[in-house]
Amino acid sequence: MSNHNEELLYAKLVVLTKAIVDNEQKQLAKTLLDDLSEQLEERVGPQGKQGPIGPKGERGEIGPIGFDGEKGDKGDQGEVGPKGDQGEVGPKGDQGEVGPKGDQGEVGPKGDKGDQGLQGLQGEVGPKGDKGDQGLVGPKGDRGDQGLVGPKGDKGDQGLQGEVGPKGDRGDQGLVGPKGDKGDQGEVGPKGDRGDQGLVGPKGDKGDPGNDADVSELKEKVDLFQRDLSTRITQVAQRVTSGGGSGAGSGSYSIMDQRDVQFKQAADIVEGSILSYNVAQNKYVANNTINNIDHISFDTTTSYQVSQGEFAWNSDEETLDLGLNGAILQLGQELHYHVKNNSGSDIPNGSTIRATGTLGNSSRITVDLMINDYSIEPYYYLGVATEDIENGSDGKVTIIGKVRGINTTGTAVGEVWNDGDLLYLHPSIAGAFTTTPPDAPSSHMPVATVIHAASNGSLYSRTPDDPGIHNLHDVYAENVANNDILIYNDANSRWETRPVSSLPTPITTVTSNTTLTTSQTTILTNATSSDVYVTLPPPSTNIGILYNIKKIDSSINNVVIQGANTLHLIDGSETVEINQQYTTITVQSDGSNWWII
Repeated sequence: MSNHNEELLYAKLVVLTKAIVDNEQKQLAKTLLDDLSEQLEERVGPQGKQGPIGPKGERGEIGPIGFDGEKGDKGDQGEVGPKGDQGEVGPKGDQGEVGPKGDQGEVGPKGDKGDQGLQGLQGEVGPKGDKGDQGLVGPKGDRGDQGLVGPKGDKGDQGLQGEVGPKGDRGDQGLVGPKGDKGDQGEVGPKGDRGDQGLVGPKGDKGDPGNDADVSELKEKVDLFQRDLSTRITQVAQRVTSGGGSGAGSGSYSIMDQRDVQFKQAADIVEGSILSYNVAQNKYVANNTINNIDHISFDTTTSYQVSQGEFAWNSDEETLDLGLNGAILQLGQELHYHVKNNSGSDIPNGSTIRATGTLGNSSRITVDLMINDYSIEPYYYLGVATEDIENGSDGKVTIIGKVRGINTTGTAVGEVWNDGDLLYLHPSIAGAFTTTPPDAPSSHMPVATVIHAASNGSLYSRTPDDPGIHNLHDVYAENVANNDILIYNDANSRWETRPVSSLPTPITTVTSNTTLTTSQTTILTNATSSDVYVTLPPPSTNIGILYNIKKIDSSINNVVIQGANTLHLIDGSETVEINQQYTTITVQSDGSNWWII
C-alpha cells in the first residue's frame, strides 16, 4: 500500500477519534468506521493469525503516604498576677450624744390639816375633807383582759451622726500574666512517592503477513481501535440520552460523568446539594445535609448583610447574625417573640408592644401598641417592635437586646433624649417612650435605655417585672374601696384589705395646742392651764378620716377645734368650742369640709 493511502487511513482515524471524544457524534463515527473497513477489505489480503498476547506487566506498588507533621506544643499559661491587698476599713465615727431630758416641774406643797373645832349647833354641811391617807395595798387580783394597745410614743430625736471614716485605698490590681505563645504549626509531611509504573508486557508475535504486510498491520490497528471506539460510542450515547452530558457538540462533561461521583439520577441535584466523600463507596455522594461536623469557621472580617435563613459573623457585636424575615437576630445577645399584628393598624419599628391574645396552634401572640395609663395591666407588655409590622402580618418583637434604625432623639414626644437615658412606657401616647417616670398607678419601671440618641439611633430593650401590690402572691385585694387598708391575717397566711374603720382606735392625751395627724383617732384634751387649740388637717387629703375630741378637765378654759385655714369649715363655722368637762365632739371629712357627727 502506498504511503499516500496509508496517510489517508490515518487521517480518517484522527477524524474518527475527534468525532467520538470531542463531539460525541455517534452517527458520524459509525459512518467513518464502515468506510474505513471497506477500504481495507479492498486493498489487503486475508488477515494473518492473531499472535498471542504478551503477559500483562505487574503493577507497581503504591508509594506510602507521607507522615503528618507533629503538632506543636501548646504554649505555657501565663501566671496570674497577685491579688492586691484589701484596703483597711475606716474607723467608725463616734456616737452622737443624746440630748438632755427636760426638767420635771416641782409639785406644790400639801396644805396643813385644820384643827378640830368645837361641836356647835348643827350647821350647814361643811366642805368635803381632804382625802385620807392611802390604805394598805390589797392582795393582787386576777389578771385582767389585755387592754388595747396604746398609741406609739413619739420617736426620740436622732443623735448626731458620727462622721464616716475615710474609705481605705483599693489595692492595686494584680497584673495579668502574659498569654503563652501559640505553639508552632507542625510541618505537613512530604507526599509519598508515586509507585513505579508496571512494565508493559511484550507485544505478541505478528501474524503471518498477507499479500501486503503494511496494510495488514494497519488493519490490525483499526480493528483494535474500532472495538474500543464502539464501546465509547455506546457510553456517550447513553449519557446523551439520559441527560447527564452537556448536549451534542458541547465539547464538555458534567460532574455526573465522573467515575468517582455517585448520583442516583439527575433529580438528586437540588438547590444547596453538597458532595461529601463516602469512604465505604470510595465515591463522592450527593447529600442535602452535612453530618458529623467538627466545627464551622466563619470569616470574622466580613460585613456581609444576611438574608432569611443565612448566618454570618457580626464583627461589631462579636457574635453571629441570623437572618429572619425582615429582622436580624444577634445570637446570644437578643431574644425575640414571633408575633402577629391584628390591631387594625400598622405598627412602626421601635414601638412599645403589648399582647392581646394568641392564635392557638400557630403558637403566635397577637399584639397591639402599649399605653401606660393603667387601662392595661403592665404585665401585658412584651417589648419593642424590631421591624415595621403591617396590619395582618407577622413580625418580631425584641424582649431583650438592641433595636436599631429608629428615632431616639425624643422629638416625637416633645422631649430631648441623650445617650444612656432610661426610658419608661408613655402614660398617654400609645407605643411611645418617655424619660419622665410616670406616677402611680402607671408603671414607673424603666423598660429601655438609649444607646445612641439620633434620628437613626438605637436603644436596648429590657422587660422588667413591675407588679402592683394586688399582684403579689401573699396579698388578697378584692373589691377595694377608698381608704381601705391591708391587715395581715395569720389564719390565711396573707394580707387582706379592710376598711380603716375596722382598726382599733388609738387614744392620745394633749395639754397644749396641737395639729392632728392620721395616726390619731381619739384625743383627750386637758385645758387646765389655758385654752387648747386643736387644728384639723386639710379635709381634701383626709377623705373619710374621723376624729373624737373630748375635754377631760373641769376648768373654765375652752377646747377650740379649728380647720387648717378659714376655708376649711366645721359645720359651716371656722371654729367649734368645748367648755364642759367630759363633752365629746366627733368630726369627719367629706373631702371639702369637716362635719360634726
